[in-house]
Amino acid sequence: MQIVFQMRYSYVGQSGWKSAVKADPGLLLAKDRLDHRRYMAEKVAVVSLKAQEDPDFKLVVLSADAMREAERVRMKELFYDNLGEDRVALRFEPPGSASQTLVSITKALYGRRGLRTQVVLDDDDALSTDDVGRLRKEARMAWRIRPSDEDYMFLSFPRGISLVIEDQTAGFTIETFRLPIWS
Repeated sequence: MQIVFQMRYSYVGQSGWKSAVKADPGLLLAKDRLDHRRYMAEKVAVVSLKAQEDPDFKLVVLSADAMREAERVRMKELFYDNLGEDRVALRFEPPGSASQTLVSITKALYGRRGLRTQVVLDDDDALSTDDVGRLRKEARMAWRIRPSDEDYMFLSFPRGISLVIEDQTAGFTIETFRLPIWS
């Protein structure tokens, strides 16, 4: 089974993400913002991917084709140096639907055959060190009990810890759901 993480990293396009920055490519690709995104990716997402006990996964990173060359080089250094070029596909694409673009890239890179689990991972998301292995196990079990006429399914692991910052104070919220849900 292939496990493919999909990350939108300063991509100019349509998605479920709502922000004033999204509507303005100049703000989305501003150096200060990109410095912050890179810091979050390096300290959170990349380090948690690098620490996976099961290292058999791929990462597709979708970014804007308007990304400056210096930023592209920094992205290559961040992702390739930490995870390896064999595991990471960096793509700089024109504006469009983020989900459709990611699906097209994933199909082109990894084909349409076999069981594949695709996971959306934000640059500020962290995974526990056993997430790839646990996901692989849960997906195989869910696949065995799916209706036979279904060729896809959705898994959700609605639990985790979120950092909440309000009025210059920080705290954590802990999600309480414990069982994977699939449909």
